[in-house]
Amino acid sequence: MNINRHSTSTLLEGLTHEQAQAVLHEEGPLLVLAGAGSGKTRVLTHRVIYLLEEKRVEHNRLMAVTFTNKAAKEMKSRIQSLSGAGYKTVEQMWIGTFHGICNRLLRAEIPFVDIKDASGKTLHWTRNFVIFDTQDSLNLLKDSLKTLNLDEKLYPPKVVQGRISALKNFGLLSAQFNSKAKDSYELKLAEIYDKYQEKLHQNNALDFDDLLLFTLELFRSNPDRLRHYNQHFEHLLVDEFQDTNQTQYDLLKTIVQGLQAGSDFEWSGRSFCAVGDIDQSIYSWRGANYKLTLHFKKDFPQASIIKLEENFRSKEQILQVANSVIKNNQQRIEKKLVCTRGKGEKVTCFEAADEIEEGNYVASEIKRLQAKGVHLHDMAVLYRINAQSRALEEALLKNKIPYRIVGGMRFYDRLEIKDLVAYLRLVYNTKDSTALKRVINSPRRGIGASTIAQIEEKADSLNMSLYAALADLLDSGNLGAKATQAAHGFVELIDSFVELATEVSVPELLRIVIERSGYLQALEAQDDEESEGRIENIHELLNVAQHFNEESEDKSLGAFLAQISLASDTDKLQDDDSAVTLLTVHSSKGLEFPCVFITGLEEGVFPHTRVLASSHDCNEDLEEERRLLYVALTRAEDKLYLTFARRRRLWGQREYAEPSRFMAEMPQECLSGYWGSSVIGRNN
Repeated sequence: MNINRHSTSTLLEGLTHEQAQAVLHEEGPLLVLAGAGSGKTRVLTHRVIYLLEEKRVEHNRLMAVTFTNKAAKEMKSRIQSLSGAGYKTVEQMWIGTFHGICNRLLRAEIPFVDIKDASGKTLHWTRNFVIFDTQDSLNLLKDSLKTLNLDEKLYPPKVVQGRISALKNFGLLSAQFNSKAKDSYELKLAEIYDKYQEKLHQNNALDFDDLLLFTLELFRSNPDRLRHYNQHFEHLLVDEFQDTNQTQYDLLKTIVQGLQAGSDFEWSGRSFCAVGDIDQSIYSWRGANYKLTLHFKKDFPQASIIKLEENFRSKEQILQVANSVIKNNQQRIEKKLVCTRGKGEKVTCFEAADEIEEGNYVASEIKRLQAKGVHLHDMAVLYRINAQSRALEEALLKNKIPYRIVGGMRFYDRLEIKDLVAYLRLVYNTKDSTALKRVINSPRRGIGASTIAQIEEKADSLNMSLYAALADLLDSGNLGAKATQAAHGFVELIDSFVELATEVSVPELLRIVIERSGYLQALEAQDDEESEGRIENIHELLNVAQHFNEESEDKSLGAFLAQISLASDTDKLQDDDSAVTLLTVHSSKGLEFPCVFITGLEEGVFPHTRVLASSHDCNEDLEEERRLLYVALTRAEDKLYLTFARRRRLWGQREYAEPSRFMAEMPQECLSGYWGSSVIGRNN
């Protein structure tokens, strides 16, 4: 490999003592507890270069696992830049996400993977397997339910999909789960899992979870292949270790140790470097298990532990707030971030009357900061749940402040919002054929593509709206029996809404549309993380309607639809390179901004109401919420704002709120502003 040679001293230039220790670690297991902003990416990259240049490890005999494709690309770019290695050489290295690396490995090894179904039959896949995404998998699961004559209402496809994914993330094949099933529901779930896997096999397809599970099964059932890879990979590096699930962790241990374990294993020039931070573990809802980091020393008794506690990102007062919050968690390894950038300003707190005043305050502060020379792209507004973005977006639009959404869509562009607004548009103007096409089978009511095509053909031939054409077809009896029944129900539904529109207020009409259309019930039946977020957005749309009814002089449906249309006209803002960033706290992981606003610090919002209502593992759930806030706090470099609303419209009604319990954990001397009916932390 043609690379630039660095002396060890050159490679370590600018690194702290602890960072250098991690880079130069010789052999055996190493756990690097890397606090937020402590330079972990630099450590990982420099360690790879050290192994390549100083230890003369062949470029394809080390593996570096990253959490995202973006992180893998960044690591490759840094290695290429610092080492001078050719692009082709770096691309050949085993650097990538778990799924990417497993896919690469299985392209060569999948004929050796033996997967047994519940009946004991062995299933084999070939190297040209395809990978089904989430929607492909869901469609296949629906086919499985249909084959088994199971009612989707009793076994909601998305719920079942989530359960099967969880089983795979825990390392259980369908046959293994079948033998562990405890009750009739789990037995039926095992049957569905088995049928689903059979259909994947028929398509020579794997889902995302299979990529990991099949690789682990390859090693478990083929000692020769395990020995080959165990001897091949001399050094293993893993980023964001706190976000690994059980299958990923078992896979890592198997690759580095084979099937051996404990103190008897001979490392002899091999190493396993895991880099992570328990305090930033925020993905338990998708299978991540921070306890794997806590138990690392137990699983690897020889492990060295290095803490990276120097923070190169945030000012001191921001870090003091973050440290004071996270120290209240019990499930962690003690670590305290130390500032390297000076004291900085106090954290600004603001108590708003409601979410409207909160949004206006954020907008006014953004304009004030902009006037002082802070660029818009250096500012970010964080929120715990997507529904919070609506009031924030409207305040930014009103103040003509460009913004972009990260990790989500603009409120009025979200599927459920566009669907429900389309219902209102059709009620307001039954000639709106675009709206009709959007809602005629949403939620599903048995009006398929062929029926819609027939309606469109009729409308085109008679030059009429789709709604009129539909009525004409029903009168003439030219639709099939099933389609006729479904279409009659739809027309009667819309006609009833049209009649009600002249009798009730806009929020009441919207509430009736949500209920009688079956839209809300369909989402509730899915009972998963995605549908929960969509339901939150629907309640937020009700809040919009209620606020409109209270504040607008013209309270008509037409005025409401016009307001929404104007608020949705943001194409110009999306194209503007200079824009404020809006994002959920989950989406902010790995990002940093000079100025950060964290909004909605209220009980029931942050921490989330689901956590407060839960009686199961309540402390663990609350600790994850605290870790989530810690992640949010440590995104800020120079200036941090915290906001709270005394009342907020959520879940379809106005609620009076208490400040988040996390506020009481923050040091008053680091805060300034108005909060809890008093002035706190006056600046000297």
